[in-house]
Amino acid sequence: MTDYLQNISNSPIFHAPHSANISYGNTYRSVIIMELFFLAALFILDVCTTEFILMNGGQEMNAVMVGIVNSSSALHLMVKGIVLAMIITTIYYANRVIKHSGTFALVILIGWYITVIFHNLGVIFL
Repeated sequence: MTDYLQNISNSPIFHAPHSANISYGNTYRSVIIMELFFLAALFILDVCTTEFILMNGGQEMNAVMVGIVNSSSALHLMVKGIVLAMIITTIYYANRVIKHSGTFALVILIGWYITVIFHNLGVIFL
């Protein structure tokens, strides 16, 4: 009887994932990837609008970024890229520790950077 149960548990059908789990996982992963690309686009927009403001006599409002932004736009973009890589790593780790926690943080970050972009656009156009 034990041999029979071992054969069942070793069968590929026994270990086959449920189709609903596959589609949910792939959809969830696709949404996270889209959100990360959206955040990357917001970072690029932030750099572009900030550089435009600085070229037209404006100032950087973020005390942490003043030295970086005032030195060069390439350094500014590189720092934003490093921050984005750190965010991706943190989101991946957080989602592994607590399900969906990194995704929730990503949505909050996207909201924050949308606010930053609207602020920069307000400075430019108003």
